[in-house]
Amino acid sequence: MNHLSGFAIDLTLVKGKKEFPLGGIDFSEKDHINYYEKKKNLTKKEETIRNNRRILKKVMRKSGFEVYAPEWWHWGYSK
Repeated sequence: MNHLSGFAIDLTLVKGKKEFPLGGIDFSEKDHINYYEKKKNLTKKEETIRNNRRILKKVMRKSGFEVYAPEWWHWGYSK
């Protein structure tokens, strides 16, 4: 993964004009991609964010990308 040398993309999920909530950025977190997987007692909004991040992970990994774990929104091509 070439994140630190500038070969990463930032992205979100969009369908038509609707942007799917993926949560914000908390730089005190070390593992953003799994933040909502580890958190207990999620609110409905947090469940939605977790499920949207699951979709993002599945699609990106299936397409040959890997996440830069400290930042869920940064992906690089791994193949």
